Amino acid sequence: MNKRMLGLILAFALLPGILFGLAETVEVSPDPDLLARFTYAVVGTPGGPLNMRRSGRLSSPIVSEIPNGATITVLSQEDGWCEVVYNGVTAYVTDKYLTFLDELPFEKLEKGSFGPAVLALKERLQELGYFRPGAVEMTIDYSVTTEDRVR
Repeated sequence: MNKRMLGLILAFALLPGILFGLAETVEVSPDPDLLARFTYAVVGTPGGPLNMRRSGRLSSPIVSEIPNGATITVLSQEDGWCEVVYNGVTAYVTDKYLTFLDELPFEKLEKGSFGPAVLALKERLQELGYFRPGAVEMTIDYSVTTEDRVR
């Protein structure tokens, strides 16, 4: 048997192991202080959305927009500009339209929760297509159905 044929046989014999598990498995545990590493802010513009720019200059191209009232993650702040993350986009915004938060204004929602935050969650799930319009009564109760739609 020639060397080329032997090489092909060896490659095909090892391929499944390489693709499906010979690599060492590394378990990553979540960092409990992850949220504490970032600053958060709420966008407050006098009118429409806040422009996200490629760099911290007014002449820099706009890459996306952040709606007024949205909560964003601030990665850094320098010379009147902040590097932020919103909807998976990282870009720069001017800091004059940001109100920095001491803590996140979120609450944990789970089965048994109730109130306006649950209704807002259901409405957003409906916008995303997880509830058909009119298929379920929009109440303030976090039900089993709500739990299923979140999953």
